[in-house]
Amino acid sequence: MHPELTTPQVQTVEKPAPSRSRIPELLQITSRLIKVLEDEIGLLRSMKPTDVQDLQQEKIVLAAAYQAAMEDLHNNPTWLTQLPPQQRRELRQISEQFQKVLNENARALRAARDVTEGLLQHIMQEVKSNNSNPTAYSAQGKMMTGSYAGASVPKPVTLDRSL
Repeated sequence: MHPELTTPQVQTVEKPAPSRSRIPELLQITSRLIKVLEDEIGLLRSMKPTDVQDLQQEKIVLAAAYQAAMEDLHNNPTWLTQLPPQQRRELRQISEQFQKVLNENARALRAARDVTEGLLQHIMQEVKSNNSNPTAYSAQGKMMTGSYAGASVPKPVTLDRSL
């Protein structure tokens, strides 16, 4: 036999079971996401909503990674049945903690939004009440008050609804 005429043998390399590599990753991602959400809750409760912005990029990246890991888990349900009991308990506990923190985070965000909207409404009412009695000067230079065409000069107001 000539070496150049033989067919090369293809060896298959088995990859490690995804359940062994993906579940620990999911646990780590979920733990980090819980930490970011707890930090966000703390900032909202301490009335520092502008500092929340610093957490947003990490939160977005972790949420996308969590979603991808959960989709993989959903597409491979046998991964859960292959888990050792201790790791299954750990996954269940961290999932329950994540849901609890996620609900708490949603409440904190709603509360911050409600406070902000209430403040904006109050500001708008103040602006509106200040515009109810417009003042202007007459042709003779005397100050006039009352409601007439052209007397009300709009006051500029800028509102930022982001949180």
